[in-house]
Formats: sequence, C-alpha cells, structure tokens
Amino acid sequence: MYYKLAYKLSIMVMSALIFFLYLTPSQGRELVGYFITDLGKPIHKQYYDKHCEITFENVYNDFFDIYSCSHFVGWFLLSLITRNFVLLTLWQLQDEIIELSYSYIYPVFNVCKN
Repeated sequence: MYYKLAYKLSIMVMSALIFFLYLTPSQGRELVGYFITDLGKPIHKQYYDKHCEITFENVYNDFFDIYSCSHFVGWFLLSLITRNFVLLTLWQLQDEIIELSYSYIYPVFNVCKN
C-alpha cells in the first residue's frame, strides 16, 4: 500500500517539474516566491569540514539540519519504492561517492578527514 502512495507522489513531483520547464525564469521565481517567502535573502551555508570535534553540540547540529534530514527522507522514500536492501545500499554508496567527487567543485560536500 505504501509503495502506491510513493509512486503517486513521484508522479506528482515529476508532473510539477515538467510544468516548471515550460515557465520562463521570472515566472518560475514568482511562482516559487509564493511558497518560499525568504527568497532573495542571503543563505547561510554550513560547512561540514570546519568543526571536526566529536561533541554533543556538533553531532546534534550536523544531524538535524536540512541536508541530513533530506538524506534520511530520500533513503526512506527510496526504500518504499525499491523494497530491496542490497539495491538501496548500493544506491546510497553511489550517492556518497558522487558527493565526494563533487567536493572539489562544491565545498559544502567536504567532510572531516581525520
């Protein structure tokens, strides 16, 4: 039953992305501005290679940010779709390898190398 819900949500997201492809950039920004009110404000980027000490505060702040939560939600939704532990694990390993390979281009992907 849950895989049907995940399938329907993925179809809805795909339909929304196709709709956004037909908008001009200014129309897309205006439409997204209705949902996200803090557009145009400076973004605070959290770099994960700055505070490498293992303290409760560092672990808590790194675990409960939008990036880690999106990893967990993506893993959970992918587990509903695939329902295969080996494929799910290989997919997550592939994602981590891609992140490490892009860390030279996008510094947010850098991690502590102790």
